[in-house]
Amino acid sequence: MESAELTRLSGLLGRNIRLLVEGLAARGISCLGGGTPIVTVLVGDEEDALRAGKTLFDAGYYVQSVTFPAVEYHRAVLRLQVNSNHRESDVLGLAESVASALGSLHEKKLAA
Repeated sequence: MESAELTRLSGLLGRNIRLLVEGLAARGISCLGGGTPIVTVLVGDEEDALRAGKTLFDAGYYVQSVTFPAVEYHRAVLRLQVNSNHRESDVLGLAESVASALGSLHEKKLAA
């Protein structure tokens, strides 16, 4: 906490949080949080949240799918987390991948 590096690392973390929240918003995804490194995206259906989490994992992103009973039934979420070591391209790539994963789920439901 007394390191001169704290200010630099805190600034990078704040930048990455903003990039993620703004990147999601630019893609039409609202999220809960944004003041801490953990950002929550509401998915709703438990199976959809698990599918989206798997899709993101396969794309190289570790995202937690949180389902009932940890959250209310049909209020499943994806929990995303950034840190100060992530590159800008990584954070924006995550936002794009989340949008793609959720868009694919929505398209499948419309086709069904």
